[in-house]
Amino acid sequence: MGICYTFSGTITNYLTPNSKLQNINSNSPTPSCNFLNSLCYARAEYLPRSVLYYVHYPKEVPNIVDKYYSVQENMERDTTFTFWEMTSAPELRRLSPSQRRCRFMDEPMDNTIPVYSYNVCRMICRRNLALKMCKCTPHFYPYPGTMKVCNIEGLHCLSMHSNMLITLEKNDGTPIDCNCQMQCEEVKLFLDRNSKRTWAYPVPWDIRYRWAVDKYSKTRLRRDVIYSFEDLLVSLGGTASFFLGCSVLSFIEIGYYLTLRLYWFVNRKHND
Repeated sequence: MGICYTFSGTITNYLTPNSKLQNINSNSPTPSCNFLNSLCYARAEYLPRSVLYYVHYPKEVPNIVDKYYSVQENMERDTTFTFWEMTSAPELRRLSPSQRRCRFMDEPMDNTIPVYSYNVCRMICRRNLALKMCKCTPHFYPYPGTMKVCNIEGLHCLSMHSNMLITLEKNDGTPIDCNCQMQCEEVKLFLDRNSKRTWAYPVPWDIRYRWAVDKYSKTRLRRDVIYSFEDLLVSLGGTASFFLGCSVLSFIEIGYYLTLRLYWFVNRKHND
């Protein structure tokens, strides 16, 4: 879709075409609402032209295949959403992304884009696919580095493969493996109500839209470590103590006598 304008985004400052590569600050503040607010909403009025808008999580960016909403001349659109939230326990940081099968915002896939989200990962996948097929990257992708930016000939090549780049599926319908994992912390929005109305002359020409969350979720999901390494040690120690009458320290001492102590014993005997 090219370049758009995002309100209240957390990672979008790191994805603008002219921004310099920088480290991500995972503690940056995010816009929030709470149960004490009767209504959480944003409103835009007196826009100079028709618009298409997406509503997304602050730590995410829109995807070209996501649902968007259009606002035309002499029109007002009101969209409300429900949501569910996924949080993560701090202990999850000890595990690798392959173990927990998710990534945090400050765990990028490569060194070209300093942040991670599911849609950013798919954007990187599209860039790699464009480089493979057309030997260039679209001009609105950030941080081109040494990659060639597409000229008119390159854009014509991209247009010939546009369906594959948008859907990330091969011509036979097989999905392209992008190895994109879900985010460890995310909020998914679901459309609840979508209403619009238009005015006729002599009402002044106007374009306005509003999105809101007026039904708060009573459920929150949480990723947690159910069985950690400490739990494994406690379990082994309890089992060994119950059946063998020993502890984990006993196994460490056995290992010490079979390795280091045995080495010094053999070495001293050889010297003698």
